[in-house]
Amino acid sequence: MAKQNTDEMRISLLMPETYNPLSKTSKILLSIFILVMIIGYVYIYIIEKTQLFFVVFWSLYGVIGLYNIYTGKNFLTLFGDAYFIFNHDYIKYKPHILKKEKVFLWKNITKVSLKAGYLLFENNQSELFKLSFNNMKYEKVQKVKKSIEQILKEKGIEYN
Repeated sequence: MAKQNTDEMRISLLMPETYNPLSKTSKILLSIFILVMIIGYVYIYIIEKTQLFFVVFWSLYGVIGLYNIYTGKNFLTLFGDAYFIFNHDYIKYKPHILKKEKVFLWKNITKVSLKAGYLLFENNQSELFKLSFNNMKYEKVQKVKKSIEQILKEKGIEYN
């Protein structure tokens, strides 16, 4: 009897594996820059009574904000998550933020196709679902494929 492994492997489908957030030093420098801009804005607006700096300040602040939204993982997950989770009992798959999670039990999976850029699962009702590896590093793809292949061998599920 094979050992039952309850360890889950979770793969986020929202952010690419090549996600490279700002370093701590960059965040500190960016914060200091924003603080200097705010002080400059207050000085020019209150003391100098001019609106020129207002436009420049909010334009730069907006660009910095958009960049932080783009690189900030937490902003995207605010509306939901997209993921692929599997262990020896089940597969949970949520392809998009606004779609419902699908749960597939390994006992209902009849066939799996291990392709170069994706996995294709078929269950006993002939439903197909596809897991694409577009955003994943090669090493992680190989680890996922190896883990799934091991599960398939243990469960006696046909794969190619």
